[in-house]
Amino acid sequence: MTPGSGARAEDTSAGHQRDAAGRQRTAGADRQPGAGAGQRVEAAGRQRDAGATRRRILDAATAEFSAHGLAGGRTARIAAAAGANQRMIYAYYGSKEGLFDAVLDAHLRLVQERVPFDAADLPGYAGRVFDFYRAHPPLSRLQMWQALERRATARALPPVAAALRDHVDAIRQGQDAGLISGLLPAERLLEHILTLAHGHVMDAGDTGRWTDGQRAALTVTVATLTGQAREAAPGDRQHGDREEHDGHEEHEERGEPSPGHPRPSPAPPGPSPEPQEAFPEPPGPSPGPGGATPGPHPLPPAGPAATG
Repeated sequence: MTPGSGARAEDTSAGHQRDAAGRQRTAGADRQPGAGAGQRVEAAGRQRDAGATRRRILDAATAEFSAHGLAGGRTARIAAAAGANQRMIYAYYGSKEGLFDAVLDAHLRLVQERVPFDAADLPGYAGRVFDFYRAHPPLSRLQMWQALERRATARALPPVAAALRDHVDAIRQGQDAGLISGLLPAERLLEHILTLAHGHVMDAGDTGRWTDGQRAALTVTVATLTGQAREAAPGDRQHGDREEHDGHEEHEERGEPSPGHPRPSPAPPGPSPEPQEAFPEPPGPSPGPGGATPGPHPLPPAGPAATG
């Protein structure tokens, strides 16, 4: 080995080591920051897609179940309307019954979120529940199907059960304070209020003519039931006036007196007319030629009895 050759060999070896270390750093940088960010973006995209698919399935299932019920609903139609694979329904919800419960749960959550509860004004609460049902016809139909086909789950869904417990506790406190009638237990009283609100909507129909009148009647009934008599709110008074006006028109169309709008008393009768015979004599025969009135036609003479 010549002088200096060892130093050149060491320099070459050190250079190779530096190159290898640089390649490792570059490869690591490629794997960690860029690749990790890409994976996170991809995962977020999948989550967004899954959430959108779930919403489409719930919307399609709402229309299907409200129209046909649980037994008549078809997951194939739901999947087609949602633009999803039918297998995804079972992957997300486990069964058709699980999907039905998820649909009802989603709607009942909206009731709890958007209808404020006030134990000090239970008639107003009943009116607000009525308004929500009237604005969301599928919910009313879904609950009817639930009562017919899936009664065991009625009011047993977690958010509904928790909200009802809170409402019952608030009513019980109001009863203890003397602000609410104690004629019924708190739980039974709340059940009656919700049943009345739901029943009035069903009686009125989705767009029934008497919807406003039904609402006014509901609030008055709940006020009597709870002992929370109150002056009618402007909306309630307007509803009641409209219902009274419409009812008067309908009675008039049928030729009947309406409550609160009696007909005026008739004028006193005048002299009675001459009584008429029930069966008047028929007019006589017309005069014949020459002015003579023909007599009755003679009966034909009786002949010998017919032999048979």
